[in-house]
Formats: sequence, structure tokens, C-alpha cells
Amino acid sequence: MAFDPSQTFPSVVMAWIRFLALPSYLYNHKIIIEIGNLVGKMVKLDINTDSRTRGRFARLAVYVNLEKPLVSQILINEREQRVDYESLSTICFHCGRYGHVESICNFKVAEAPIEANIGSLVEEPVNQNLNIETTEKKDGNYSPWMIVERKSRRKSRIEMQKSYENLEREKESSNLSGFENRKLIKES
Repeated sequence: MAFDPSQTFPSVVMAWIRFLALPSYLYNHKIIIEIGNLVGKMVKLDINTDSRTRGRFARLAVYVNLEKPLVSQILINEREQRVDYESLSTICFHCGRYGHVESICNFKVAEAPIEANIGSLVEEPVNQNLNIETTEKKDGNYSPWMIVERKSRRKSRIEMQKSYENLEREKESSNLSGFENRKLIKES
């Protein structure tokens, strides 16, 4: 991949994606890799996903080609599974491409649907076949639910400063109340 300074953004980026409400039997390393490879080249799993700690979503990093429409959903055993992208803020909800918004979309003409299927079937622990495919249609599959912001677990500098100030106030008020209690005891 060569650097092109005339491009406004790189053609391929690593993006974190999420699969909400993934069934528990799919929390298998090989299965999640296959699912991730439907969206793009799978790079790594979130530590909680990799350790099979089933939370609210499976999270993994994939290389995404930004020159093509993003995959908005995949079908797993005939059930639709949405793909949420972290921190890709400028997505056109008409064509599914990154870098512009729907109001200035150059791809308003009808395009053929993009379909991708996994050729090999992955076996579940229950020895049933896992049928995974991704289907992109141009009938409203792209919408704001595709974009999620990762919430930092670290406090911001302002929050840290406020909590420090509150702690100082609590110390001062507790010291003053102790002083007043001593003063009352001496007076009696």
C-alpha cells in the first residue's frame, strides 16, 4: 500500500468493530475470526472477547477498505447481525462509503448488491453447521446505528480536577467539624 498525498484519507485503515448480542455458542476463537474476515482482514480480538468473557458485544479489529462500501450487516444462521464501527465518523448512509455524507453523495445511482459467502462451513460445538454470509443491499441498510463511540474508562483531566477539589473540601469540612466538637467539649 503506497502513500498518496492527494487522498483525503488512507484507503485502508484498521477499525474496531462490534457485534452486539452475538449468541454465546459463537464465542469461539475460530468462528469469530471467520465472522471478522467477512468485514475485512481480521487483525486482533479485544481481550475480553478473546478470553471468551461474554459481555454486551464481541469487539475485534479489522482492516477496512474505505474505497468500498462498508459492510453494515451479516447473516449468521439466517439471522441478521449488525456491524457497528467505532470512531468512523463520516459515513454516507446512502452508499455506505467513508469520507462524505449522504447530502453530497456521488453514488446516488443504483448499484448492484455486494454479496459474499463463506465457502467452508464452520462447525459449532453442537455439531450443527454455521452458515455465515454478508449481504449488502441499497434499501436502507446504512444508518447512524453503524457508528459507535468508544467510551473511555479513564476520567478526563477536568473530572479528575473536580474530584480532587471535592476531596479537599471534604477534608476541610471534616477538620473544621472536629475542631468545633473539641471546642464544644472544652467549653462544657
